Amino acid sequence: MAIKCECDYCVYNRHSECIAEEIEVNSLGMCAECITISFDKDFLEQEKERQLREFEIQWGDIEE
Repeated sequence: MAIKCECDYCVYNRHSECIAEEIEVNSLGMCAECITISFDKDFLEQEKERQLREFEIQWGDIEE
């Protein structure tokens, strides 16, 4: 039986399902096996700026 996973950045998430062989939930109710992927710092900063511009355009704070 597949377990649903909502952590898109976990290495065990495939198509919103956990592929880890054993799953344990910690005291906070979170998956104890979760390992999040890392992004290159330059990519991360560029993506933050891109998404911020999109938000500003969407909410009318700046013009295109």
